Amino acid sequence: MFAPLLVAAVVCAARAEEVATVQSASRLEEAIRLYAQGDTAGSRALLQGLVAEGPELPPAVRQGSLAYLGDVLYSEEGPQASRPMFDALLEEAPDYVMDPFEHPEEVCRYFEALREEARVPVIERPLPERGPPPYWSLVPGGLHWYAQGKLGTGVAVTLTQAGLLGTNIALYQTLVARGQIPQDDPAAFSDYEAHRLATNIAAGAFYLSLVLPPAIEFSRWSAQSTRVGVGVGPGTLVVSGQF
Repeated sequence: MFAPLLVAAVVCAARAEEVATVQSASRLEEAIRLYAQGDTAGSRALLQGLVAEGPELPPAVRQGSLAYLGDVLYSEEGPQASRPMFDALLEEAPDYVMDPFEHPEEVCRYFEALREEARVPVIERPLPERGPPPYWSLVPGGLHWYAQGKLGTGVAVTLTQAGLLGTNIALYQTLVARGQIPQDDPAAFSDYEAHRLATNIAAGAFYLSLVLPPAIEFSRWSAQSTRVGVGVGPGTLVVSGQF
């Protein structure tokens, strides 16, 4: 008794699905016809309606709808507007080919570029945990770099700071030894002012040598990445991470 009813239900469902397939295919054909006639607004409306139905559409109809809607969006709003359509198409059909006789050459090239980009593997490689802040770099004399085994940097910092300190002390002692310069001796007074200016410049350079190395170290420390991914493809290099 139930067998005929079951058979009838299956037949009705199959016919309904066949009718839906024919209707969606007809809508796609109408959208393509409007596209070919230059009515991009009408074509876009039909295509958006088809794409909105999601995976319920037959694969061929959905893929064609995504391709043509991406084409329309590319011509009207640019590559970024069309990319979601093309990305979805490549995700569902990685081997889909845009027919150059149906789509502009520029759109086909952009679609192929997205295909190549999607093929690039991105491998995330964790980097060592970021160490503590380089507080030792605040100590004069280059001790921070000696502790890290960077002897060249340590020696450069030590010599620079020691040389500037020695120069500043020598200039200051000479300045003090000269004492007060008579105001009525223009030559002596001018020489005294020049010597005092040189002393101030040496002092400023010394203080800068104390501040600059730690500033560079803290800048490098704060810019360290915790994770980086690198992907290499045909003519493509992709780098991702937190920098």
